[in-house]
Amino acid sequence: MKQEIRPLLRTPDGKTPSRSKKQKIIGSIVAVIIVGSVATLGAVLFLLENDDNITKPPALVPGDTAGLISPASPYSYIYTNTSQYLTKVTNDLTNLGLNVYFGPHMSDIYGYLAGIDENRVADVNAMFANNSIQFIVSNRGGWGCDRILPMVDYDMIKDNPKIIMGYSDLTALLNAIHFKTGLITFHGAMGVDKWDSWNEYYVQKILFSSSTENFVYENPTGWNITTWRPGKAKGKLVGGNLSVFNTLVGTEYLPDSIDWSDVILFLEDVDEEPYAIDRMLTFLNFTILPKVAGVIFGTCENCEPSNPSHSLSMNDVFNYHFSYLGVPVYSGAFIGHQGQQFVIPIGTRVEMDATKGTITLLENPLS
Repeated sequence: MKQEIRPLLRTPDGKTPSRSKKQKIIGSIVAVIIVGSVATLGAVLFLLENDDNITKPPALVPGDTAGLISPASPYSYIYTNTSQYLTKVTNDLTNLGLNVYFGPHMSDIYGYLAGIDENRVADVNAMFANNSIQFIVSNRGGWGCDRILPMVDYDMIKDNPKIIMGYSDLTALLNAIHFKTGLITFHGAMGVDKWDSWNEYYVQKILFSSSTENFVYENPTGWNITTWRPGKAKGKLVGGNLSVFNTLVGTEYLPDSIDWSDVILFLEDVDEEPYAIDRMLTFLNFTILPKVAGVIFGTCENCEPSNPSHSLSMNDVFNYHFSYLGVPVYSGAFIGHQGQQFVIPIGTRVEMDATKGTITLLENPLS
């Protein structure tokens, strides 16, 4: 039986403040009592509610430069013709009015990694340090970002905020940068993807504008969602690839100090059997899942059981983990490895509607 713990303090929107915020609120209320001003109390609570240490990178403008990196696996295992790939990704980005810069080590190969750890992370750090780069895009995911997290220069990144985008294995880098620096990062298309009109629309809409408050993410017609728990919830978007996200839980890159009650957790995966998704969601049920404000599961591409007669279905797994969670949950959002997807700002406050299958930005993710 789940025990309900009622917090003594809540911020104006009803969320539970972190320990440090609770201490600030108590001190501030005492000060307000002394001066006897209700108006001052309201102002203090408003400031505390917005004291999230979040850094919003500047919006892109035509003429900016996109820097390409390979912090995980080689793109050449997908595009065997290097020249063809470089032409393709250059055309994709120049079609958006951007210039293109290739990271010095982005074409390296070291087994299943795009070069040795030191060189892959060197490109990441160099892109943030280079003032002529405004947009950092990963060529592909795969595996390798976890290995370089200890070598990322987070202090330098905090002083040089800019947009970084990717997904899949980039989940590790995007979340680590966000929680180490406060920088809003972006879960979206990578170099190896097809930058068709859908992906171009979301890149232009989300990354080229600092006025996206109240923008609504909604699946295209015919792409259905499944509502596991109806309702609405507000919180900060956090998440990415389930397999990679699980490796960070409880580490310094996704620490226990996070106020999970103020988090909308989004997840996706690819090439995993239902038992593997079940195992990973079970781990999250042991750790953070019961604490979050809401859950959005995107797609799970190629996750059908190889032997259906000896397996549960993905719907069985989702029903087991989500139907009794007690917060809004839906699956089927346009997030994942299906080629076309939303550009999702990690760390930005949103409202999710699990009944309609929508995500609404409550603030602008860019400055």
